[in-house]
Amino acid sequence: MPTYRNDSENAYKVLNLNNVEQIVQPGESVLTYQILTVSGLTKIAEAPYFNPSEGVHVLSSTGPGDDKTVNLDASTKEIELWNGSAVDITVFLRATANTPGLLVLAESVRNISGLEDMVDEIILQFSAAGQCYLTELKG
Repeated sequence: MPTYRNDSENAYKVLNLNNVEQIVQPGESVLTYQILTVSGLTKIAEAPYFNPSEGVHVLSSTGPGDDKTVNLDASTKEIELWNGSAVDITVFLRATANTPGLLVLAESVRNISGLEDMVDEIILQFSAAGQCYLTELKG
């Protein structure tokens, strides 16, 4: 989302990049993820851009015994697993001892939420050779 400059004679409250309310005085600029339509605030740049993706991982496995581990970013709240392979994938949160694992069926997408401050890595076990895409999503 954009950068705005206050071209009015009034002060405005705007949520900044840290999601904290900031007073923008006349002549000052603010970086925000919000799209603002307030008269007096002029968009002076398109950036910064909001993107809920923290990262995308492409994971390939030769099958059983070739587990894949992904260390998650601390701000990851949810993951999206896209399994485009003709094999099933079992996902374990933090350890393979954390059973039962979560199943991602062949040629399907599964979202797993509630991860922030609870899960720092996931382990994927493939039933046969296959590939998937894992997207980390922040709030």
